[in-house]
Amino acid sequence: MTDVTMSIDEIDIDFFRKFTDDVTVIVKMEGLRGGRDWVDDRTIRLVKRGKSWIIVEILPEKGRIEQ
Repeated sequence: MTDVTMSIDEIDIDFFRKFTDDVTVIVKMEGLRGGRDWVDDRTIRLVKRGKSWIIVEILPEKGRIEQ
């Protein structure tokens, strides 16, 4: 993909679990693929170590997001 814009689409955390050390985040990517508009997503799992969040897993592709 080229000319990519990334945004956070969803975060698997709520008020009652705000002190959790393990979260799942869906990152939405919009850009050009083969010269055509393309929207895709990736699910990323993060673990808190100290004061930092570390990406520990990028889950398999779920497929294209329809706009």
